[in-house]
Amino acid sequence: MAIVKSKLIKKLSKNYPNFLKKDLEKFSDIILDEIKQALKRGERVELRSSLGVFYTKIQKARISRNPKTGEKVNTPEKKTIHFKMSRDMFKKINKTIFVACDSSKLDHIKRIIKNTKTKRLKIIPKFGLQFFYSKNGRRFLKNYKSEFFLDIKASDIPQTITSALHSIKDLKKIKYITVMASVGLKGLKAFQKQAKKINKSIIVCGVTILTSLDTKALKEIGYKDKVKKLVLKQAGLIKKAGIRGIVASGNEAKIIRKKYKNLFIVTPGIKLPGDKKNWDQSRVNTPNSAFKAGASAIVLGRSIHSGNIQHNIKRLIDHLN
Repeated sequence: MAIVKSKLIKKLSKNYPNFLKKDLEKFSDIILDEIKQALKRGERVELRSSLGVFYTKIQKARISRNPKTGEKVNTPEKKTIHFKMSRDMFKKINKTIFVACDSSKLDHIKRIIKNTKTKRLKIIPKFGLQFFYSKNGRRFLKNYKSEFFLDIKASDIPQTITSALHSIKDLKKIKYITVMASVGLKGLKAFQKQAKKINKSIIVCGVTILTSLDTKALKEIGYKDKVKKLVLKQAGLIKKAGIRGIVASGNEAKIIRKKYKNLFIVTPGIKLPGDKKNWDQSRVNTPNSAFKAGASAIVLGRSIHSGNIQHNIKRLIDHLN
């Protein structure tokens, strides 16, 4: 689908009904003409906050060849237009959505994967322990042809978690895998090292505090720090271990992004606006609020596969736009 001028004018008319259509056409013509004139003069057109930068480069005269005849052709000097998207635009069009395939039933998993396919978003299936431990789970993942997220939340002594990685080296399409930050610096380093031996392109994600826990729950299991303080400490361990990814709620994404700008932040505990239940989550965000806070990717489960999956994907697209 292409956005043409007539569609742009139609949308402007809808958003600004007090303006005449012919006036909106004049406004758009003025803007587009000024952009063209600026580029013609060799100036940069900077729309940094919303789009990016347009600029020209001079391509020097050269001798090229006719692709059909092979004859030499004199190509004169000319200007070419280039575009560099803004950081905000890059983030907007490269949003990663992990859909949690939480079921032990293979037919349900296949239905989730089939009905979440769309060209509008980058959607990657995430498989947790429920499916991985199921009768057909491991066999299915071994033969799966596309990249996926294996959310095993490895949590044990270094020897055990690295041996576990060795045991799944035949799952060639794993792109993301998780380990609990609570295994400590030694465990995180060992897991990262072993993961890279198995697959150099794999992205390890250190899991901080589960989104089902709040400060009260942490105190019950012996932690003294509040959630944000503890998550920031664990983020430091994950970074020190050389791990690229981190799993944290949208409540903590902002402080993590501020201190560790290059971490790949995966945010679970996401629900779409209008979903009535928080289910078993304590720290919940919407997709937009999570991305605004600094998330690189989000995880959606029941918001997508509860009810009509395709309809829920459309709800997600509308929300993000």
